[in-house]
Amino acid sequence: MTPALSRSRRLSQSLLKREGDQGVQARLWYAMRVLRSFTPSELMAVAEVESRRNTRNYCQRLARAGFLAAIPAPRRLQQETTFRLVRNTGPKCPGVLLARGVVWDHNTNQEYPIK
Repeated sequence: MTPALSRSRRLSQSLLKREGDQGVQARLWYAMRVLRSFTPSELMAVAEVESRRNTRNYCQRLARAGFLAAIPAPRRLQQETTFRLVRNTGPKCPGVLLARGVVWDHNTNQEYPIK
């Protein structure tokens, strides 16, 4: 086993251990893949998630890592930002590793920096 593959398996396993976060993120990711274009409120309704803050943070981090494109709403309308899924890599949800500043993609075993 190569060192990179070993490292990727350790990362993947450590992310999957956080079952509570992964359950919410998995529902959000599934909803993103179905909707393709959404606001955090729409995503919360479809994924049946109660925390607006967690939903918004997950969307923003995925956008900063290149998984979502943010389409800002006009300020005068005071609407939510609309997000569009641009990197649909597969059914497993990407995990956020804040300490490392990356999003780990379980489908491709790659990490994407959060800019």
